[in-house]
Amino acid sequence: MKTITFVEIESYQIIIGIENASPDPEETNAKVEAIIAKTPDILLKKTREELLAENVVFSHLGQGKKNVDDDEGKRLKSILDNLDPHERLQFSGDIIADWRDTEYWIIQDGSWNKQKIEQIGESLPQDAILPDKLSQTQQREIAEQNEAARLANLTPEQKTEEKEAALAAAKREVRRLKEEAEIAGEPFDAAIEYQSRKTKIEEKYR
Repeated sequence: MKTITFVEIESYQIIIGIENASPDPEETNAKVEAIIAKTPDILLKKTREELLAENVVFSHLGQGKKNVDDDEGKRLKSILDNLDPHERLQFSGDIIADWRDTEYWIIQDGSWNKQKIEQIGESLPQDAILPDKLSQTQQREIAEQNEAARLANLTPEQKTEEKEAALAAAKREVRRLKEEAEIAGEPFDAAIEYQSRKTKIEEKYR
């Protein structure tokens, strides 16, 4: 006999453990005593140890536990031990997907969207990409999309403030590069470099 431990998840009985059922020594002994009292001659055919082995009473099971015969228990244990990380075994013996709390990215209507699986039984969409599987190109596309969305939500005043701060930062960076070039005796056109950066900044905050 095997004892199966399971939990209820969204009406599904999901197995979390399978082990040998535990006998109840007192109940087993009481059962054997009752057999002997009813049929004393049975001790002429079998020993007390044999009777105890043949009449095992298993411990009372609490909520979330059920006993099954050895064959069924071994079958379920074999399936349980070979599940993939995102698979769960039901008490019925059926396997169900479990991607709960998994976040993924997917392109919908030409835009990257971040989704999260909330329910057991829901599988990853065919075109879904897990965060750690995104290529550098895809990560860049998502970052650019997020930045565009952020800029779209700025007020005109906020845009002007950010733009001025970006231009000031560009001047400081160009000045630093110019000083390093002069120290190294290398050619560097600060005006052209700054103008290039300024053009990009102005395009960003149009």
